[in-house]
Amino acid sequence: MFKNLVVMAAGRSVRMWPLTEYVPKAMALADGKTLLQTTVEKFSGQGINIHLTVGYKSEVLAPYALSLGVNTLVNTNGQGNSWWIYNTVLSELSEPIMVLTCDSLMDIDVKKLEADYKKFGEPACMLLPVHPKEGFEGDFIHQEQGRVTALDRKQKTDLYGSGCQVLNPKKIAALTKPADDFLGVWSQLIAQKQLYCAGFTAENWFTFDSVEQLKIYRSQKNI
Repeated sequence: MFKNLVVMAAGRSVRMWPLTEYVPKAMALADGKTLLQTTVEKFSGQGINIHLTVGYKSEVLAPYALSLGVNTLVNTNGQGNSWWIYNTVLSELSEPIMVLTCDSLMDIDVKKLEADYKKFGEPACMLLPVHPKEGFEGDFIHQEQGRVTALDRKQKTDLYGSGCQVLNPKKIAALTKPADDFLGVWSQLIAQKQLYCAGFTAENWFTFDSVEQLKIYRSQKNI
């Protein structure tokens, strides 16, 4: 079902300075490979087209991404993280696409993800959750029978957003006013009961918001 994957890697990642002062976060090394390389290798053999949003240090990231086998580069320099849904060639897609942040590593059962997306009637957007980890910030997902009722940083639940979602650009454009960031998109979809949460969690999840978290990951992997 999923033919396209968007990996978001355009941001400046200032919380990972001084590392990202010199290289984009997607090129940070973890587990002996860059974050982007790990993601591309997981999906490139599944017949999925991989699109990468670029902006900060695109002159470094773009040629590297193409060398890994990324199919399309989408320039979102200076824009919010959801701008591409409304303003690029990807906005013409009327089908579910997977979206991942470049700084999240996880194992995803794609078949399960497809099955849950169909079960909920192929909504405009569906989030893949994970269980919260101590020391990692995230949006707590409040949901009722799979439909998201709220996303909150303070009111705790047993589910976080993982950095992975499935969305249909055409459906989102039809239901929402253009928003520059995903919180703006999600809040509109929640109001229209069109934001859902998968019924299973990603495995082996880790996200990288700081150099310290990168060090923690490497120590856990004995690198």
